[in-house]
Amino acid sequence: MNRFLYAILLATVFVVTTGCAYVEERYQDVSNDPKYAVSYHRGESFRLRTNGRIFACPRGWTAEQLELWSPQVSARNAASPDYGKFVASVPAGSVVHIDGLEYSYTFSLPPVPGDSEILRAYGTVESSAGRWTHVRIPDDQNAPASFVPCTIVMFFPPDHDFLDPISAATKPAGR
Repeated sequence: MNRFLYAILLATVFVVTTGCAYVEERYQDVSNDPKYAVSYHRGESFRLRTNGRIFACPRGWTAEQLELWSPQVSARNAASPDYGKFVASVPAGSVVHIDGLEYSYTFSLPPVPGDSEILRAYGTVESSAGRWTHVRIPDDQNAPASFVPCTIVMFFPPDHDFLDPISAATKPAGR
């Protein structure tokens, strides 16, 4: 036990004196927690109003996350052309099913204050070009952010310029 504590102390001294920190992005799935059903809702479906594109984007150190990019997201990411690898074009009229909700947060040693936690929807995208699962669905980041009640998790409304609702989520009685 003393060796373990000594190793922790040595690592802490190294991090503090060299200015280095361990930083990792983590994800929390909140699909079954009703307090997070504030923007997108599990079970909703949308139809694309315009063409979209699917990209494989970094998720943490080694994994990738598929993301559906609206024209708004494509314009925002144009400043970082190396972010993400193109996977497919998705034509207008394709269908998006919301399968769940998650938010990302940063775990760091030593702790770094001020990082934002943003709620995101993920789902299945179906089109004549193919079918993709666990795809991050875009939200309207030009709209003001709100907070999930009693949390520090931010959310944005759905991007209704890109997504047209075609079916509402089935909500349990009493909600």
